Amino acid sequence: MTPNTGVRKFIYFVSFVAVLLLVGPWVYVKFFNEDSPTPFSQQQNGQESINPNDSTADASGLWTVSDGSQVGYRIKEQIVLKKLEAVGRTESVTGSLNISQLEVNNVSIEVDMKDVESDNSQ
Repeated sequence: MTPNTGVRKFIYFVSFVAVLLLVGPWVYVKFFNEDSPTPFSQQQNGQESINPNDSTADASGLWTVSDGSQVGYRIKEQIVLKKLEAVGRTESVTGSLNISQLEVNNVSIEVDMKDVESDNSQ
């Protein structure tokens, strides 16, 4: 083996690794990554709601987390040149808060983090 052959093999190896590092993430983003779920929005579930623009509205009282409520996270990330979002959500949330004279107090919110499901199995 001549020195020239060893240099060529090294250059081929480095080129292969460089292409793999650039193409691998692109293949993942293009073919294996799913779109993130849409962000949360305020939804009415048949319960009384308060218009925040109504100066006569009275929010005083005990407020509790209702069935079907969700908590979650949304993290922006970038792989190669593609911007993505990692999202996780759970309905395992309980809690309450008390509003008295426009002051929020006695807040207790609990989330079972074992039940958080991500949009990405990794």
